[in-house]
Amino acid sequence: MEKRRYHFIDMMEFVGMLCVLIYHATLFPYNFPAAPGVGLYRFYYILRGFLSVCVPLFFFANGFLLLGAEMELKKHLMKMLRLVIYTFLGGAVILVPLMYIQHEPLSFSEYLNALWTFRQGWINHLWFMGALICIYVFFPLIKTAYDNNFKAFCWFMAAAAVLTFGNVFICSCATAGLGLLGRADHVVEFNVFNMFNPFWGMFGYAFVYFCAGGLARRYLPRIEALMDRARWKMNAGAAGVIVLSTVCLGLWGMYCTRLGGALWDNVWEGYDTVFTFANVLAVGVLCLNYKAAHGWGRAIRLVSENTLGIYIFHIVFSRLMRGWAWKLPFLRNPIGNIVFALVILAVTLAFALALKAAIGFIKVHLPRRKREE
Repeated sequence: MEKRRYHFIDMMEFVGMLCVLIYHATLFPYNFPAAPGVGLYRFYYILRGFLSVCVPLFFFANGFLLLGAEMELKKHLMKMLRLVIYTFLGGAVILVPLMYIQHEPLSFSEYLNALWTFRQGWINHLWFMGALICIYVFFPLIKTAYDNNFKAFCWFMAAAAVLTFGNVFICSCATAGLGLLGRADHVVEFNVFNMFNPFWGMFGYAFVYFCAGGLARRYLPRIEALMDRARWKMNAGAAGVIVLSTVCLGLWGMYCTRLGGALWDNVWEGYDTVFTFANVLAVGVLCLNYKAAHGWGRAIRLVSENTLGIYIFHIVFSRLMRGWAWKLPFLRNPIGNIVFALVILAVTLAFALALKAAIGFIKVHLPRRKREE
C-alpha cells in the first residue's frame, strides 16, 4: 500500500523554513527603541513576532510524522547518530567561510572550540539539532505511550506544557502584576517549580510542540471532516488567532523592552509562549487548505524534503547576500524581505541538492573502485 503524502505538512515546513530565513536575514527596521516616535518601527516589530512559529513548526511536523508511523528502534538510533554527525560536519564546513565573512580568522584550537560550543553569532542556529536529538532520545518511550497508553502520553504532554509554557505564563503574570503595583523594574524569569521541573535549562517546550503534532495526527480525520464542513469558519478563525496572538506577543515584547531597557526578541523569546503555540496551531489549520499541484507544489515538496541541508547551510548564503541586499531600499520592508528570503532559499536548496548528488555519486562509485582494485 502506498503511503499517504501529507501535503499540508510540506507547506508547514516550507512556511517554517521561510520564517527561519527571514528571521536570520531581517532587512526591515524593527528596533523601535532606537527610533522613538517612529510608529512604522513598532508595526514592523509586532509583525516580526509572527516569525516565532519558524522552529516550532518543525517540531510539530516531526511529531506528526514520527508518532503516526511505525518505529524500528535500530533505525531510529542510526538516524540519531546520522543527525549528530551531520550537525558537527555541517558546523565544521560552514565555520570556514564564516571566518572570512566575519573577518575573524580562528586558530585551530579556537576553531575546535567554536565547533564544540556552537559559537554564538556563528553557528548557534544549530541549537535546533540539539533540541531535536533530545526529543529523539526519549522518542521510543513517547511513541510507546502514544501507541499503547494514550492517557499516559496526554499526561506527559500536559505536564511538559505546564512546566514550560505554564512557567513562562506565571512569570509573565508576575511581571504584569508588579507593573500594576508600580514595582516592576525587570522581566521576571524564574523557575516556579524549583527542582521539581525536569525541563528547566533545556528546550523543554519542543516536547510540547512535538506531542501536539502527534495529537493532530491521531485526530486528523476529525479535523479534516470539520474542515470540510466549516472551511470558511475554520480559516477565518485561524486568521483571527494569528492576528490576535501576533499583536499580543508584540505588545508584550514592547512592555518587556521598556522594563529591560533592551530590545526584547519576540521571536526567540516567543517560542515558549501561548501566543506562538496558538499561531502554530492556526498555521496548521490554514495549511490544510493546501493541495499539491504542478509547479509550486513540486518546489514546496522539494524544500520540505531538503529542510535539513537548507537549515544547516543557509546561514552562509544569508551572511554573504545580506550586505548587497541591504543596499537595495525596496527590499527593506516585509514584502521585500520575503522576496530576499526566497532567493536565499533557492540558492541554498541548489547547494543542498548538489551536495546530496555529490555524496550519492561517491557512495555509488567508491565501492566499485575498490572492487576493481
